[in-house]
Amino acid sequence: MQLIFNSIEEVVNFVRSLKEVSASQTKTKAQQNTNSQNQASQTTQAKTQEAKATSSQTSQKTQPTDASQSQKITDKQLKLLFILFKKLNIQDREIRLNTASKILNKRITSFTQLTKTEATRLINILSEKVPA
Repeated sequence: MQLIFNSIEEVVNFVRSLKEVSASQTKTKAQQNTNSQNQASQTTQAKTQEAKATSSQTSQKTQPTDASQSQKITDKQLKLLFILFKKLNIQDREIRLNTASKILNKRITSFTQLTKTEATRLINILSEKVPA
């Protein structure tokens, strides 16, 4: 496509219109990104509340027994732990493990080694630390 301009003024006006279109497109993309982030945040909050409720119901139903202390962490609990650590901006694996070790007063080398009872305790403590 060949553009022909009769004056400098036409060139300047053309460039201005290109900038306006570009700015408008950038603004639209930024709004779409903001909307996507808001939806993702709402979904994460809903999942966190659901998992908290499940974890809370589990801890309220019974006192820990030998059987529940030997049961391994559930997938839901594991996912919730990672969501909570992310909300607390603790991304590094070693820091997450050290934090869990200090809270549970037990050396943790993998979250999969936690029992359901330990996971519930850790979730409850981390949930209290998450900003509202």
